[in-house]
Amino acid sequence: MTDQEKIIVTIPFYYFSFTKPDSKSLIYENIEHVRWELVNNNLNVNNLTFIKTYIIELKAKYANENVDIILNDSRLDESNKFVINIIGFDISLVNEIKAKLLQNYNRIVKKDDFLFINKVRDNYLFSETGHLKKEFTSSLDNICKYCKISISIQQKDLNNFGINFISFYTASIMAENRIRLAIDSLNPILYVDYIDLKSVSILPLIGGIKFNNFKQIVKQTNCHLYLPNVLSTVSVNNDISENEVETKIFITGLKSQVFLTKHLLSKLIKNFTNVDNTKTTNLFIKNCLANTTKKDLIILLNHEDEPLQQIIYNNGCFIQLSSLGSESKDETIIHFQASNSEAIENSINEVMALFGNYYNVICNLDSVDPGYINNFISEILFKTNNIITLNGKQLKICGPRSDIKRSVSTLNSLQFSNNSAFSNIKYQIELDNEERDFIGGKKNGKMLKIMNNSKVALKILAYTEHNFIIELHASTLNDSIIGLKLLEDELPTTLTFNVPESFHRQIIGVGGSTVQTIMRKYNVFIKFSNTFVYENSNTTNAEQMFSPVQSFIRKDNVIIKCPSKNGCNVPYAQLELKKLVENCSNSNYYSTFIKLSRSSWRLLSNNSIGINNETLKLNENTSNSNFINDLEKRTNTLINYSQFEPSNSIELLEIKGIDKNSVECSKIFEKDYMPLNYEFKLSFNKDFYKIYLFDKNGKASLQKFGIDQKNVGYKFLNQIIVPFKIMYNIEVQAFYDPKLENDEEDLFNNNKSKENDLENTTRTSLLTISNNVKNYCSELRFDDFNNNNNGTAVNPQFHSIILTFFKESEKHIKDCIEIMTNFLRENNFMIIDKAMVENKSYIVNGSCFKHLQNNKENFCFQQQPSQPEPIQPPRLQPTFTANHQQLLQSQQEVTNQDLTYSYNNNERIPLRSNDTNLQYAINNKLPILNNHQFFSNNNNNKTNTHNTALPKF
Repeated sequence: MTDQEKIIVTIPFYYFSFTKPDSKSLIYENIEHVRWELVNNNLNVNNLTFIKTYIIELKAKYANENVDIILNDSRLDESNKFVINIIGFDISLVNEIKAKLLQNYNRIVKKDDFLFINKVRDNYLFSETGHLKKEFTSSLDNICKYCKISISIQQKDLNNFGINFISFYTASIMAENRIRLAIDSLNPILYVDYIDLKSVSILPLIGGIKFNNFKQIVKQTNCHLYLPNVLSTVSVNNDISENEVETKIFITGLKSQVFLTKHLLSKLIKNFTNVDNTKTTNLFIKNCLANTTKKDLIILLNHEDEPLQQIIYNNGCFIQLSSLGSESKDETIIHFQASNSEAIENSINEVMALFGNYYNVICNLDSVDPGYINNFISEILFKTNNIITLNGKQLKICGPRSDIKRSVSTLNSLQFSNNSAFSNIKYQIELDNEERDFIGGKKNGKMLKIMNNSKVALKILAYTEHNFIIELHASTLNDSIIGLKLLEDELPTTLTFNVPESFHRQIIGVGGSTVQTIMRKYNVFIKFSNTFVYENSNTTNAEQMFSPVQSFIRKDNVIIKCPSKNGCNVPYAQLELKKLVENCSNSNYYSTFIKLSRSSWRLLSNNSIGINNETLKLNENTSNSNFINDLEKRTNTLINYSQFEPSNSIELLEIKGIDKNSVECSKIFEKDYMPLNYEFKLSFNKDFYKIYLFDKNGKASLQKFGIDQKNVGYKFLNQIIVPFKIMYNIEVQAFYDPKLENDEEDLFNNNKSKENDLENTTRTSLLTISNNVKNYCSELRFDDFNNNNNGTAVNPQFHSIILTFFKESEKHIKDCIEIMTNFLRENNFMIIDKAMVENKSYIVNGSCFKHLQNNKENFCFQQQPSQPEPIQPPRLQPTFTANHQQLLQSQQEVTNQDLTYSYNNNERIPLRSNDTNLQYAINNKLPILNNHQFFSNNNNNKTNTHNTALPKF
């Protein structure tokens, strides 16, 4: 066989190397289960050693197959990469070896100080002599043996110690979970349990969009959730059996709250499994084809699978890819699973866009210097992340778009010095099917323009259900570079964000005039969509109808798109739209507020995410859909419903709308959605503060007061709060000073939301889906203890305990009242009063009420007093209170005003006081209004009646 028939496949791999930490400050170390080697008198672990050993095994296995495997690690220090060349004459054999190398490649992870322990705070981990307890070190030894990792604990200062470990990436998530669990299991306050999902594929579904459901549960129960790695099958770790893939969610916290967490999680899981919890149901599953080489590159180049995990996290959709190197075919199947078709479509679009960032380029080698290709590969391999295949005289390169362009430029520069020639250059670019018209332009005008301005040919080829391929053909490398630049200038740049639906009409303008002005100004395309269609549970589309797990995260409904050459204008267009929304909100919208207690928020939120699925239907007008979107659609309002639990006992829910829309919405909200309340009023008792604190944060309170079974707060948590919620779906909330906590002025002052700060803290731990869901809400905040201590705070007149429940739970309220009454009497609390909270409005007067009141006070009508005839046209006649003298005086005042309004042909016309049209309006009996007046459209009034009442609002 000749060299021209030779097949060469070249693969880049990242190099990971770590040195064992200095032993001087170590108080614990286990390095037995990691393969260390001595380098420059230091112990070192790296992934190159494993690959070298495996290459020796492969060479021995394929010694008689005329195939060679060459490892190039000459530029480790420069590029932090090594390259493997597979050379042979049988393409199937070369691909087989390539797959085996990919399967046995693994990344090594070192986590320094990922967790700190403190000798004072975590004294249960230390003996009286100050050393680590035997139970703790034995647990760490078992983790090292099972996960094949190395753990060390290093002293940072007198009382603080950092925990470090080194492991394969696929074992790192499991190792981190088990280390945290080992610490929590020794904590005398905490209880450890788990719930088995049976399949990790339903984890994103029960977590919801951005894991919002997990966040809600963690905030309500003050427990930690430790989640399994949802992408554990992407990489292969030969040291841990595939049968040991973790499917358990571990829970740590107070024992009663752990039971509550399991109860809430079980409710979510039942939405997707049968009675025996053995088979998934009510799921939407879809598969799509993708290029195998691109899939391997995506896994290979992203160290922590961040792009894929981000898509799973954002959409609440499970994505399953075949493991690295497991596919021998050119195409691979990607599986998607979600609770509704919208989440699947969004996930597929994002994954396909990720694949679209990788290009293929193919060219033929007409006349090539024998050493040319080797020089090219050596020059470009360590600078790019491409997989290069040479099959005879055909060269194929696959990689990220930036690396492909760099490779072609290098190829173009080298061909002149080597007198080489290339022909039939072909680029393959994947795009979403929705972009076909955008790329082609009107009558394929954009493509024709590209072909006219460069010596290239463009073809559009069908590829999959979701993607198509654009092929760019050129005869020379230089022509292909020019043509690719012109094509990329026409590729779409897209930005999506949310503008509440209630603002759409004002922002778009009459006939789209406002948004078209912005489109012309920035040369972009703007599209507004209506997300209500996905939230309407009454839709006939079964795929959109089923979505038991709802979320209060607003979905993107505005798209700004333009060619990449104008991509810099997209942020400016978005900024202008946001300014329009802000101006519209400040000038045309008025607010109404509703007092929303923590208990009410929990019931409403849990009901919408599918936890309380036995009480989904609150009344005949409501359903199990996202009730916030339902209300906004019905009343054309914006409801600033928090996706996170209120930090205060009571917070204000703001509803914004035009005129009195917000008032109407608040009344509907109060009537149809607000739960019922039963209140216990208690006389002042110093022990009630313990109940109040344990209600707010049981774990923090227990850490302050210590484990005391007789502590009334601890008993209240275990005997009242948790049992009422699990058995009856009744929320219990304690108010230390009801008058203070319900004060409207303080509520308005505290209404500045802390949600943005909370979102930032949660994203730190949840941005990567495989990380643990940490208890971001139950940090020890001793401000409550110190600032409200019984000795310094003013004693309240009375305390209050409120039971909050839906109508469906009303049948249990008598039993709960009896249990609560007995508990309070047994613990020496005096009950002043107990009764249903009735005839109490939770609506707080806001700007909307002031706006309506101003309109009542300023409402008047000006016209010539000498004209008793009915005003024309009748449809514009207002109701008013006036007499002859008042009208005469009002008319005189109008003539002195700077700006007035007149109605002519049913249109409102602004008039200046010196405008000649003012006299025309008076002479023609047209009503003249100031800026704050409006009409009631009353067609029944046929005569000018001067004694009618003011309109009622």
